[in-house]
Amino acid sequence: MKRTTEKRASVGLRTALAGLGLIAGLMMLSPGEIQASVSGGATIFNEATVTYTTPTIPSKTSKGSTTVIVATQAAAPYATVTPLVQTTGENSTVTYTYSIINRSNGKNDLTVPNPTAAASGVAGATASTLASNTLASMWGGIILSTTDNGAGAGTSTITLPAGTVGAAGVDLVVNTTTVAVVSGTGTVYYYTVTGKTNGTVASSANGGVETNATVTLTPVGATPRLDGTIAPAGTVIGEYRTDVYTQTTSTLTGAPADGTYTTNITVTATDAAAATAAYTTKPADNNQTVTTVKLNPVSVTKTANPLTTVKPGGTITYTVVVTNNSSSDTTAATIADPLSPYVTYTNGTTTLNGGAVADNVGIPKFPLSGAGISIKSPASSGAGIISAGASATIVYQVTVNP
Repeated sequence: MKRTTEKRASVGLRTALAGLGLIAGLMMLSPGEIQASVSGGATIFNEATVTYTTPTIPSKTSKGSTTVIVATQAAAPYATVTPLVQTTGENSTVTYTYSIINRSNGKNDLTVPNPTAAASGVAGATASTLASNTLASMWGGIILSTTDNGAGAGTSTITLPAGTVGAAGVDLVVNTTTVAVVSGTGTVYYYTVTGKTNGTVASSANGGVETNATVTLTPVGATPRLDGTIAPAGTVIGEYRTDVYTQTTSTLTGAPADGTYTTNITVTATDAAAATAAYTTKPADNNQTVTTVKLNPVSVTKTANPLTTVKPGGTITYTVVVTNNSSSDTTAATIADPLSPYVTYTNGTTTLNGGAVADNVGIPKFPLSGAGISIKSPASSGAGIISAGASATIVYQVTVNP
């Protein structure tokens, strides 16, 4: 499904749920196959009336009624992700934020296992973790009708079966829950829940008349008021929660060529009867992430002479080579190199590209202590500049404490 540009706005989402909101989609929308057309928890009330006359009681009426509750049925969830594409270096960390969407007719528990990234041109599989793997009791419902309340009010009202929008303080929470409607074209519209009534369930006591639940919605930012075109009868509305996916890249195998990770997540919904339905992100739904891994622009190699073993009182010569692997010059390049507590700097031994580097005035004498020094490549035009493809070489000596 091709998705159009989303209309997004910054809104005050429920802090404890890291962006708790609601998202709705038309039943014709392909992501998340809809398996029901009535909200879970809706009451089916039927009452039979018999009117009769006996020799002793004229025009008598007797009634018998029954109430059946519509079950919540799992439907395949859906997920959007931001951003879709990122570029980073080797052994770096990137994050993606998923909006996990319940697409059923009532409450479902959603689970999202840590995904496995498909790697191309990088060494090994990426380490990947989701902030949360279980999103419990996510609400869903199906709109009976939508009303634009007019320019003056600036709000819209949707109706649902009585009792299906949740008790006071739970499910749809006034002024802290955000609703998003996915139109048939894939555009996402956001609204704040600014009012809610649970309605009255039909019963013998009220003559079998149901008063629908209502939810008042206020547009976020430049979002238009909700109407029957955006959300006609039958629109599925369901809670979403954000889940942050952290991906740690590895080392390129084909340097200097780039490598990539492609990642998809699978979300499974489970209803009260333990039935499940699953959805996997994919390129066709514009929610597969692609991480491009590039060779780190600057590499650092450090060698010691002798390489492995030295006696107390012996001297170690360190050589640090800083190479600019990119096609652009670096700026403001510096180097710091804290010393081990088991060695003492040999005064006056630090060089940069063969030229002497002055020791610090005072203690410590070692010029690479603290913030370190500015470095450059031999032919560069100024301090901090390592020319594209060039290197800066730093050498110094220490003595192993006797």
